Amino acid sequence: MFCQRQIRIQQHFLLHDKLCFLEWQAHNNAVFDLAWMEKEEKLLTASGDQTAVLWDVKTSQKLETFKGHTSSIRSVAFRKFDDSVLATGSRDGHIMLWDKRLNHKDGAIPAYNTIKNAHVISSAKQKKKNRLGPALDSQQSVTVVTFQDENLLISAGAVDGFIKVWDLRKNYTNISTEPMSRYVFPYSGNCQRRHGYSCLTLDSYNSTLYASCTDDVIYVYDVITYNQQPVKTIRGHKNTTFYIKTSLSPDNKFLLSGSSDEMAYIWQVDKTNNSPVILKGHNAEVTSVAWCPHDMTKVSN
Repeated sequence: MFCQRQIRIQQHFLLHDKLCFLEWQAHNNAVFDLAWMEKEEKLLTASGDQTAVLWDVKTSQKLETFKGHTSSIRSVAFRKFDDSVLATGSRDGHIMLWDKRLNHKDGAIPAYNTIKNAHVISSAKQKKKNRLGPALDSQQSVTVVTFQDENLLISAGAVDGFIKVWDLRKNYTNISTEPMSRYVFPYSGNCQRRHGYSCLTLDSYNSTLYASCTDDVIYVYDVITYNQQPVKTIRGHKNTTFYIKTSLSPDNKFLLSGSSDEMAYIWQVDKTNNSPVILKGHNAEVTSVAWCPHDMTKVSN
């Protein structure tokens, strides 16, 4: 789905054993992330055209456009228990919060809260790189956002090495200085330079966070205590891009990850030192992965 402009939906009809495809042109640039609206057949897309769009899947109709970023949007997420509110993270370095119930402005819904420069390396380096244009974007990009609950948003960036937890009861829009998150998980790896994160996955209890880092390690954090040190690390796969995703099984016992080495990996989360199950068959980087929510024996990758 990444780096394509079209959306393709595949549905399997059990009674007729047929595949049904829906496909439409969603954006004028690459689609970088997707999020399904809970309990409704609506899909949110994030694109390199600097917009997020909500779609009616049955009709392929555009329902809402969310506009305000100045660079490509790399991640989208709905708030838990309230699909009217969503968050986006962009290559422009900002996190934006949106409410689809707000009035339109110039044909699109504007953001109601903006966390500016959420993962900039430092203010001093920022001033120097402001003259670099697109080079600055790549240094401050917000690569992933996910809601822990209705008030807390977790985010990660491309190079600063931090995972941050934001309290959304605070209005960040008018803050001119570097915004302060409620909690921070600093980079825990052994590399001399900090690395970014391609995916943040929470368990069903919203208590354990699996953070897939571009140093080929998945760091596991306790997001009840917010202890800055990971409770464990998971190794075995390769992650050299920001497209590698992870997924937990419905019972929270197994973690599935894509990999840059053309394979997918499955670990038992309480025995991560054991060798993972390796899924072969691809001839390119394995990016998006998912467990079937109704059948533990089926995964997609």
